[in-house]
Amino acid sequence: MGRPYYLPKEHPLKTDWLQRKKPLKGAEALLTVRPIRADDKKLKRLREGKRGGCKEMVEALTDGIDKGAEFFRPYRGAASKMLIAEFARHLEVALPYWREELDQAAGQVEPGGAAARCVEEYRSLIDKYEPCLSGTCPLGPRLFIFGAGIIGLMDSGVFIHDNCPAGGMRDYAAEIEDLAARVVSEVVSDLDSGWASELVRAGTLFELKSGIEEACAPRHRRIDVGELNAARAEVREFLKDLSGRELEGDWETATGMERVPGVGPVRILARVRVSGHNPVAGVGDLKKRLRKLDRCDDGGERLYQAVLIDVGSSEVLFMGIFFEEELLCDGFPPGSP
Repeated sequence: MGRPYYLPKEHPLKTDWLQRKKPLKGAEALLTVRPIRADDKKLKRLREGKRGGCKEMVEALTDGIDKGAEFFRPYRGAASKMLIAEFARHLEVALPYWREELDQAAGQVEPGGAAARCVEEYRSLIDKYEPCLSGTCPLGPRLFIFGAGIIGLMDSGVFIHDNCPAGGMRDYAAEIEDLAARVVSEVVSDLDSGWASELVRAGTLFELKSGIEEACAPRHRRIDVGELNAARAEVREFLKDLSGRELEGDWETATGMERVPGVGPVRILARVRVSGHNPVAGVGDLKKRLRKLDRCDDGGERLYQAVLIDVGSSEVLFMGIFFEEELLCDGFPPGSP
């Protein structure tokens, strides 16, 4: 309006200038809403006022997952021990042969060249698997409870350039993966399939927890109360169905990559196959529906200042800073989400 919004009650500039504005004749108050730019500190303070969260549900799901992990500990340990023992038996034959090949390659390549670099990188890779011959094999194939039951091979952490192998050498990284895959294909049929279905149940619970955490991440949001209550009922029904449903599963060889929580990327060698209904797929559908609850969340970081001014005295009666969706969102009234 061309004048400061803030005027103390006894300020000498206090006039009836707003009253004299034709559009405001007879009005008692003026509400102005305008976009503003907030500095990082102000925005951080606003974000600290975020609302939402599903603390109790997440804690309950976490407790169930922790108990599940403890329940599977004997099975996981026995399965991993069987896999690693067979893997070590194959390595006992392969490692000396591979070392001999690398020694021959080192004498044939140009020192300091790309091929020599590949030799050293492959030698470092093979060294990582040497402990498997003495009873400890941290990089051997093993069973992971999450997600949803897989047998996989962890990343070695050794960097191999894309142009390796060079100088006529074989790809030793691929050889190790192939060896692990052969081991799993030999052993997987001996694993107790009775545990496989429970692995699916535990994996489903973990996927659900991840979806709930994502959907309930505290932030400014607008959600219809009726839809929110319906979503709560759907989650309760899903958990009830998961606990009471009979699941049948067994192991099958598989390929691909998966990120395992607390471990990182894992190359998949086998996974649990579910016969009939797969509850993990149901989690994906449920997560999609939960994400759709959040309305008008495309405002991003847009902030608006709302100011209510007394027309007669030019006094500021109220001032607030809001995210856009708090003021304008479908049929929701303005206010706190």
